[in-house]
Amino acid sequence: MVERIKEAQATDQHLQFLCSRITPKQQIGFSCDGNGILYFRGRLCVPELPSLKEDLLQEAHRSRFAIHPGGTHMYRDLRRSYWWAGMKKDIADFVARCLVCQQVKAEHQRPAGLLQKIQISEWKWEHITMDFVVGLPRTRRTHDTIWVIVDRLTKSAHFLPIRRTESLDRLAELYCREIIRLHGVPLSIISDRDPRFTSRFWQSLQQAMGTELRFITAFHPQTDEHVDLPSYGWKLGKHRFWGHRVFSVMQRWFVPSGAGVKRFGLKGKLAPRYIGPFQILERIGEVAYRLVLPPSLTGVHDVFHVSMLRRYVPHPSHILTDVSVVLQPDISYEEIPVQILDRKERRLRNKTIRLVKVGWRHHSDEEATWESEDRMRASYPHLFTEGE
Repeated sequence: MVERIKEAQATDQHLQFLCSRITPKQQIGFSCDGNGILYFRGRLCVPELPSLKEDLLQEAHRSRFAIHPGGTHMYRDLRRSYWWAGMKKDIADFVARCLVCQQVKAEHQRPAGLLQKIQISEWKWEHITMDFVVGLPRTRRTHDTIWVIVDRLTKSAHFLPIRRTESLDRLAELYCREIIRLHGVPLSIISDRDPRFTSRFWQSLQQAMGTELRFITAFHPQTDEHVDLPSYGWKLGKHRFWGHRVFSVMQRWFVPSGAGVKRFGLKGKLAPRYIGPFQILERIGEVAYRLVLPPSLTGVHDVFHVSMLRRYVPHPSHILTDVSVVLQPDISYEEIPVQILDRKERRLRNKTIRLVKVGWRHHSDEEATWESEDRMRASYPHLFTEGE
């Protein structure tokens, strides 16, 4: 790349003009060596050639040694050796339109909108929150789920053992017997967007009783921190949003002795958060929007908080294909290898380990990984031919 830049300087009239105007007494920062190569404060000047700049930025951002740095990091690396007018802006624009960075990297900035304030309770059991704690060991009565209902004012709670496959009629009967019979009809219920809470039956029931249903924003469990518990493989003891009082009582009442906390985690690789870009259909409330999702994402709720949305920067090089991913009920998916791309051996002191470079479904060749050949042969023998 350095040789290409030096050759391109010979055809750049502006750089040649600057080189011819340099005198020993001038202190403008430019210098020219014996071969006629122009430098600015010791950094090689890059000519105004869009293709040359694009190749230089590609190498600095997507090469095997770069691994997609951010705009600031990339600018600090390039400014050590190169210079051109508007360099910082060009680097920022290049990183902003990188499809991989838009898909994977999260913005470490202040959210674009605030969560809506929850009304302060004035009387006990007027405003309640509820959620389901799932994935628990099955009891003698085949209960594997706990329905947690908490009063927002007094923080008193009901822990109702149920089955995960319980019908809505059964849940409504239990709700009337355990909550309404003891505390009356609440004014509002805060919950997540569980299908049982968003069903027409549940909404019609609460509407007939005069109870307002309020749903928390996705990926913001702190809104419902009195009852919400983590899932999707996170360790319960390190999650900052779940209520210690709720879980301690739940564990003491319903979890058999010897059942560790790690038993409640779900194993599997989580699906990526990036599911776009998609068109915004309409604005829902003050800080939420509804997106137009394809039929393959029917299981994903179409309403998102404004802080979760990012502006997509298009580019002609972006090729967006509809990838069919089969999601499990816990929003995980199985990685499947499709081919062997390369082989190598790692020699240790007493043995040699054979490795293969594996290409995975739904991933490009750049995201291939090196795996043990023996393990891959045992798990996926169809990837190897008989002569190998």
